[in-house]
Amino acid sequence: MEFQAPTRWVTLTGKVYAGADLRWYFVGGLYSNFNDAYGYKGTTTVASLDGGSNVVFGTRPDGTAGIAPQLPVRARGFDADAGLPISRWFNVNPKSRNAGWSVNLHYSLDDVPARDARRESGVRAKDDMLVGTIYYKLNSLVTFAFEQSMYRTRAANNSAGDFGGLFTYRGIPARNWHDNRTEIGPVFTF
Repeated sequence: MEFQAPTRWVTLTGKVYAGADLRWYFVGGLYSNFNDAYGYKGTTTVASLDGGSNVVFGTRPDGTAGIAPQLPVRARGFDADAGLPISRWFNVNPKSRNAGWSVNLHYSLDDVPARDARRESGVRAKDDMLVGTIYYKLNSLVTFAFEQSMYRTRAANNSAGDFGGLFTYRGIPARNWHDNRTEIGPVFTF
């Protein structure tokens, strides 16, 4: 489900999603796939031909040899954006140099259902992203942007005793891992 509410003073957009293998729509990016080796015994792991994932071989519950199926991880979440035309707020002359200022605020949450996170036996459970971007449109071809963003991933496992499954962040086991990024650059429109 998506929504968009454009007004003269702010433009709000958002999306709510749920499904499997959604990374092609730029959501559900926690995992690409997982090996459902539930019930397999005597497993061994080998890298796939392209090196993008691992393949699990083992003995099926019925005693025959087999390959564990690779399944897409289900995802659910939302994203929301607010576009703020700063120049319009201050009634700037559209022909002046200060007419091109705007701000975009973005927040998104990406969550894996607990069943998939446990079967994947990974440590990541959910991630979120907070982004703020300031734009200055020089002319119809060139826009300059300054962006500050924070990506955060949270652990699925909270075993505090042996720190199994938790991230090592700055040498210390942690439930959250984050990445702060700053980007500055031009955007060319043709």
